[in-house]
Amino acid sequence: LIGNVTSADAVTWTPSGDGVVMMKVKRNSKGTVTSSQIISLSTTGQQRILRDGLNPVVIRKLNKIMFVATKDGKPAWFLCDLNGKNEKPIGSDGLSNLLAPAPSPDGMSVIMMQPQKEAAPSMYVVNLQTGQRRRLNLPTGAWSYPAWR
Repeated sequence: LIGNVTSADAVTWTPSGDGVVMMKVKRNSKGTVTSSQIISLSTTGQQRILRDGLNPVVIRKLNKIMFVATKDGKPAWFLCDLNGKNEKPIGSDGLSNLLAPAPSPDGMSVIMMQPQKEAAPSMYVVNLQTGQRRRLNLPTGAWSYPAWR
């Protein structure tokens, strides 16, 4: 056991491998998330709050964290430094309708899903610098949590 017990999710190793970045959540008595913070936890147990946000994913090659926060009253994806500073939205719309980013090996793109009401989700490759997206032409299926292979 490293550090204090906490309710956490979305755990990703730091580029240096000396800790993880994760989402620490607080829930009410019904189990609904009431607040969430992005924190770092070193391999020695040192915990540090980086910022408010959801679903952090470390983009190792860019030394950035991709995360969800609010933009114009809606959820949107942002990038920030590994210390939680210098946030900037990804693209003009913050990719608000996309989920589950999986970083590319070169760190310049992510694959993300777009849920559909009565169909399998669509998959997109998103350029992290521009926010431009390209839909992947995939066979129909039940897609979940994309990964680069």
